[in-house]
Amino acid sequence: MNSTMLPLDNITANSSLCTVEPQHISITVFLLVFLVGFFLNTFSLWVFCCRIPQWSSGAVLQFHLAVSDAIITPVAPFMATYFVMGSHWPFGAFLCKLKIALLIIHFYGSILFLTLISIHRYVAVVQFKQGSCMKRKAFVQKLCAGVWLVLLAKGIACFYFFNTGQVGNRTQCLSIHQRDYIETYFAINFVLLTLVFLMPFSVAVTCYVQIADSVW
Repeated sequence: MNSTMLPLDNITANSSLCTVEPQHISITVFLLVFLVGFFLNTFSLWVFCCRIPQWSSGAVLQFHLAVSDAIITPVAPFMATYFVMGSHWPFGAFLCKLKIALLIIHFYGSILFLTLISIHRYVAVVQFKQGSCMKRKAFVQKLCAGVWLVLLAKGIACFYFFNTGQVGNRTQCLSIHQRDYIETYFAINFVLLTLVFLMPFSVAVTCYVQIADSVW
């Protein structure tokens, strides 16, 4: 009887050890994101605000990209704590909703602003002799404002739609194990992946391929 229990105990122990390793990796990643991202984004925003007196249209796009990257840094300590506690969210529903909204704004904001930067560089390099609205600072500022309105709408929608969920004795936040949201979670991500990731990514790749062809 004891000989049959020992392997089961070992399996249980090994399985518990296997769940610790990815948590430690996640903790390290989020702490690095927080520390490195905090200092680099703070430095970038300081340069834009204090060292560049007159912004070009390209500088406007890069500033908004830095802002969208900086949004993620306050979330990193909460995410690290979440994994330290074994995927348990102790901060309440409001902060969970806020975390999800900020993650959505950060992720898709970075993609959209990187795409706009690629279009701006394409216009500046390939069509440098032609006039374009992307070269006008006022137009780019309005374009960035429109992007932020779209991002805020997505963030607000996710803030009100998603919530914490109980999985056993753990409170989880934005997890595929939350059965109440799993179908909607994958449906929304499929739509966002197609419209807000694959399409902008294709545009960015096309722009940089055209830039490379014009340079060579």
